[in-house]
Amino acid sequence: MGKALSFGLSIGYSHFLFANLIPINQRNNINWEATVKDFITGHKWDKVKLLRVLDWEIVKQIIGIPIPSGNQKDQFVWGPAANAIRWLPPPDRTLKINFEGSVSNTSAASGVIFRDSEGNPVFASSRNLGITSAPIAEATALRDGLINAKAKGYTDIQVEGDSKMVIEAVNENISSPWRIKQIVQDIKKIAKGFSTISFKHIYREANFAADAIASTRHQTTEERVWENNLLRRVTRCIQFDNLGTGCLRGNCL
Repeated sequence: MGKALSFGLSIGYSHFLFANLIPINQRNNINWEATVKDFITGHKWDKVKLLRVLDWEIVKQIIGIPIPSGNQKDQFVWGPAANAIRWLPPPDRTLKINFEGSVSNTSAASGVIFRDSEGNPVFASSRNLGITSAPIAEATALRDGLINAKAKGYTDIQVEGDSKMVIEAVNENISSPWRIKQIVQDIKKIAKGFSTISFKHIYREANFAADAIASTRHQTTEERVWENNLLRRVTRCIQFDNLGTGCLRGNCL
């Protein structure tokens, strides 16, 4: 147990994980620990269970695949592992903001990306912050993201970042370190202007896109904003996130 089951389906891919068949905005409903045998009843694919998460046109393709045998039935059906780390889209009519602070030997940079419930990027920005610490870069990126979201009229927000310190400080689970105290106060003040907002710590493996955006500003001092035509490295991260399969801790793109 622990591997993903992949099948050759006649839809343009040689091997296609079942997770790829599920619309992005429905993946929050997936039980990632489900195994192949959970969708088999009486030595047949269980159409009722499959229809709970898949459209009929896709179910028709699955039930035409021979029932796997042996230990394949114990493999995870949706992705590489139940404990894989994956980016998940927000609910309908909610914006997800991922933020990142990047620090190199010569500079620091901030990066944010906004995505909708379909996993589509709708805005991204990055700027060089000069020489500063990682916590300040992270907190600045979060503040920049909220300022832009407010300016664009978004009302329902989910915020994710891989800086546990910043997220914990904003959620008031820890006292704000003095170096980011003013920025955290700014973040809390801006947050009050949204109808709903949440702040969640995630691992870096679910934050690849924001990291790629932040890393673009180390070699230039000008701020960059994208509403389309994202850089190839960022697009690659978004495509990986939208596959829904995730990766294990420690992996990178």
